[in-house]
Amino acid sequence: MKLLRLLAIFIIFNVCTNAQQITIKYPLNKSIFSLADSYVQWTGPIYLNCIMKLSTDNGRTWIDLDLLNGKLYHKNTRNKLIIDSDSCKLWFSEIGNPTNMDSTRGCFTAYWPNFDTLDVNNIKVWTGSNGSGSNNPFSGQAGFYYPQGETGQWILSYSDGLLWNGKAGNVYRTGGNHLLNGLIPGRILSDGKPEDPASPQNRIWKLKRNWELLSNGPEKDKFEFNYYNWPVEAGAPWIDRNNDRKYEKGTDSPAILGDETIFYVANDLDSLRVSSLFNTSLPIGLEVQVTSFAYSSVPELQDAVFRRYRIINKSVYNITDMYFSYFGDPDIGSWMTDYVGCDTSLQMGYGYNSIAAENDYSGIPPAIGYMLLSGPIVPDNESRAIFDFKWRRNFKNLPMTSFTPLVKDYYNPPIPMVPRSTSDDIYKIVRGQNYNGENMTDPVTNKVTLFPLTGDPEKEKGWYEGKGWPGGPEPYSRWLTVNTGPFIFASKDTQEVVVAMVVARGSSYLNSVTELKNKAAAVRNFYFNNLITSAGEYVNTAINGFTLKQNYPNPFNPTTIINYSIPKKSHVELKVINMLGREVKTLINKEQNAGEYNVNFDGSSLPSGIYIYTIQAGQYRASRKLVLLK
Repeated sequence: MKLLRLLAIFIIFNVCTNAQQITIKYPLNKSIFSLADSYVQWTGPIYLNCIMKLSTDNGRTWIDLDLLNGKLYHKNTRNKLIIDSDSCKLWFSEIGNPTNMDSTRGCFTAYWPNFDTLDVNNIKVWTGSNGSGSNNPFSGQAGFYYPQGETGQWILSYSDGLLWNGKAGNVYRTGGNHLLNGLIPGRILSDGKPEDPASPQNRIWKLKRNWELLSNGPEKDKFEFNYYNWPVEAGAPWIDRNNDRKYEKGTDSPAILGDETIFYVANDLDSLRVSSLFNTSLPIGLEVQVTSFAYSSVPELQDAVFRRYRIINKSVYNITDMYFSYFGDPDIGSWMTDYVGCDTSLQMGYGYNSIAAENDYSGIPPAIGYMLLSGPIVPDNESRAIFDFKWRRNFKNLPMTSFTPLVKDYYNPPIPMVPRSTSDDIYKIVRGQNYNGENMTDPVTNKVTLFPLTGDPEKEKGWYEGKGWPGGPEPYSRWLTVNTGPFIFASKDTQEVVVAMVVARGSSYLNSVTELKNKAAAVRNFYFNNLITSAGEYVNTAINGFTLKQNYPNPFNPTTIINYSIPKKSHVELKVINMLGREVKTLINKEQNAGEYNVNFDGSSLPSGIYIYTIQAGQYRASRKLVLLK
């Protein structure tokens, strides 16, 4: 169904059936064309009446093409094209009139962005080096699966990503992700030009904790290569073990946030892509370094993934009236049965199902939240802000300043308009208005609000979709944006936005919303109390000599040894918990001097299974799994 929706977009906006002469509009000579998410555009006959060919060697040989969802496929195999070449040409002709044809005069660059998944806990989610989030690049369908799996049944989100709008050069400009992708892989170089998006370094870089313990094979080889070639120069997070602010292989190391980390860098300098996606908008010159991570070793984080966006303004503009928004397209089961809501205390927008049962979820649909954890920072002499996972004095983080539900035929035009939204449209959305620039009014209080749909659907209180919105829109596809701003984004300045996507499944479709809020609160608590440190170090990594080693033997029966070290006098808590998060044994709970320690754990009184041992020593926290096998 999503394919049909986007195909409709393609037909409406990329083909003019009234015009007979074929004219290729995009890609053009010297353009950069992503085979994953760029749309071929032309005027003339519809694609069913056209012959299409692609050359990857400057016109010497040609491949017969077909179109699906506006994108190029090999005609015979129907495989999506995987090409990295700067010598591509496109040729179109009308089937009934071969003289009606057009081709790109010069060459353009075609590339296939790199994709990978975070899949270390209950969530499996696709991420792309072009800024794509939660979309499966190979099927073109939703790419956020819960619980784990990729059968197409357990989907929760079709697309998500960071969106921005600000005034640069006296013109409002938009970029980022709004259903489709407005970015290309790679950094912005010192001369202001983008890196080659098809270069090997401009890909997804993925690391997993304890990768060195994996069995020999391709997966371990990939992690080993990534570990020893970690792209620190591109902004990938790392641990400065000797505090000299210089990355030295063998001394310093990559920072594996959580138990699995993905990093990539992208930019907004493809003017054709930006103007196509946001209808004549111009690029600004922003570089975006994205670090996604997830935990398997922390029970309260099994249903959450984190994304940190570090945005560098490499343009000459001081961008005024700047907003960042996190865009989400929740699809809970059938995308035609969705509702959305907002929780201001958690700074979260969320999606849930409008019906009590879905076959896709064995009866009870879950809910998904898109939560702002820390927004951009602005000066404030009486506050402190989070930046780079540490506290910074004399600044504050901007909170969620508005929430915008994008509801078909109510707060926005019909669906096909959304991917072709103008900068003026986005300007209104990020400020908490509808597409017409109208403020939203709470039908319960009759007051204008920047935070619609903050009611409680399970307790049936306040303004919420369904019973809490008499005369409101019917269930259908929903989008939402969690917005923060405005602020001045100075040239050469760096900002950060950190978000979490959280999932919960309750005892009913409405109780799933209540459980989502409970889980989101636990995730938020962990972020502020465990992930953020005064020293700015990365949690779950060795911090200046803190270590927690894998128990030995493992699996074990019934005893095993746990080894850890602390570099300074600290209060140490070492506990064992089961997979339900219940504590089964406290091994250490006292102050200890610096040194290495061995603790014997006897599991003779416990049933066989997987357990987790956790250590808390000062600001250091880490966890590992152990297996009791009787």
